[in-house]
Amino acid sequence: LLRRLKPEPQPWPARFRCVVVVASGAGILFSAEAICEGQIVPVERGRYGFGYDPIFQVAGTGQTMAELPPQVKNRLSHRGKAFAPAQEFLLGYWGIENL
Repeated sequence: LLRRLKPEPQPWPARFRCVVVVASGAGILFSAEAICEGQIVPVERGRYGFGYDPIFQVAGTGQTMAELPPQVKNRLSHRGKAFAPAQEFLLGYWGIENL
């Protein structure tokens, strides 16, 4: 990715997107979508995460996904934002008040 982006002018805007769907034999019961905005940085930074995390700087943080502590990453990430309402739905669906 960095090799392909190198000749392009910066900044290199980017986003992560996550869609969570809960389905049964009756069809889709719940869906949630979340986006995490940011940009690609030219040098890998951080030790947390995988994939594009070391080169994806989260908007407003000045840090890549790989630099964010796991608790912060889970709060800001596309996955965390999509799975939180899915978890609430499932808990309600199963009649569970708290984990």
